[in-house]
Amino acid sequence: MLQELTLRPIAELVINQLSPKNLGSSNDLQPFPGNNSGPREQMFASHQGQCMVIRGAEERYLQAGTEYEYATTTFNVSMPFTGTVNQVIPKLSPVAGGYQFRYNPLKIGVIESEDDPGLVGMVKIERLHTSHQTFGFMYSENRKCMDNFRAGHGFMKGDVFMQSPSVRPNGALAYGTNLNAMFASLNAVDNDGVVLSTAAIPKLTSTGIISTEGSWGRKVYPLNLYGTKDHYQPFPNVGQKIRPDGLLFALRTYDDATAVTEMTPEALMEVDYIWDKCVYGKAGGEVVDVTIHHAVSKNEPTPVGMDEQTRMYLHHQQTFYERIRRTYYDLKKKYGDRLRLAPNFHNLIVRALAEEENQPGFIIKTLNKIPLDDWHVNLTYTYDVVPDVGSKVTDCHGGFKSKCSSVLH
Repeated sequence: MLQELTLRPIAELVINQLSPKNLGSSNDLQPFPGNNSGPREQMFASHQGQCMVIRGAEERYLQAGTEYEYATTTFNVSMPFTGTVNQVIPKLSPVAGGYQFRYNPLKIGVIESEDDPGLVGMVKIERLHTSHQTFGFMYSENRKCMDNFRAGHGFMKGDVFMQSPSVRPNGALAYGTNLNAMFASLNAVDNDGVVLSTAAIPKLTSTGIISTEGSWGRKVYPLNLYGTKDHYQPFPNVGQKIRPDGLLFALRTYDDATAVTEMTPEALMEVDYIWDKCVYGKAGGEVVDVTIHHAVSKNEPTPVGMDEQTRMYLHHQQTFYERIRRTYYDLKKKYGDRLRLAPNFHNLIVRALAEEENQPGFIIKTLNKIPLDDWHVNLTYTYDVVPDVGSKVTDCHGGFKSKCSSVLH
């Protein structure tokens, strides 16, 4: 089945990054460059690449005018070429297994080119963006495009579906926030220190995005931390918050000698902090995506009932990949040898074919060349990165990149 995909992925790969034609010196964003020394201007330029997307982003009161050009090169989700939406395929259905998801972490829009018949690509609608191991941001929807994002609707190349929240509706770039500053002789401002007020902290809060993983089935089993006696739920569902103690999931090793007491429904809802393996996240963080990998075998080792939640997500992944495969087969019938796939869509189809059930032969899924356990779960969650003592702030003159030394109430 996989050998069928020998089509050439020749579609243009667009990398959305700052173009040299839009970049000069840091003076581009500085209305009064003559007031700053060269070293300070250089510091301002280096700070631009280090700043995070904050919740209270605002346009600068005094602007240089190039903010609009910089806004055109921010991260977004846009149309790769002019074309028509063939299918919109969500990763999760709105309702599954009696649980209603708050939102979908991923939607795939299959796009047929209007100018180049036979060229097919995709738009990957995600709620999150991250290019860092910890920090990122939540996209803002362009309602005008998203409301029409359905099969049969056409879009022009470059139409934006999701964009950085730092881009204002008028097209300007809001890369910071406007705050009042007070210069005072306080102990806290010694050694480049700065004092933040509690009113400023919400505006300077950003988003952290972390992915973690866990496996179970053959020797260890997950505890029922988020469920009830009737519903087994080892970890938070998409849209749910992490427990106040930050515990994401916990694993218990099976032992014949103690199974009578440690594997009862009641015992599996209580954590043994000495012997159980506990995996922690950020307390109050929100799970935004779950991906499941299941090792197919004749005799599945996970006890019946413990896989209730994981099978729910597995069912939706299988449905998702089945729709991808069906769409690919329909496109092959429609275009025949003229069918060409964009690189990202080509990769997704290969993955969908690899996940097809009842394939001839036997597939062993591995991680770092080690076979996966019965169930392998990848969790992604977000949390608030709140400025505190040790955080760094700066202005638009390269004036200081100072550690927050205290918070003024």
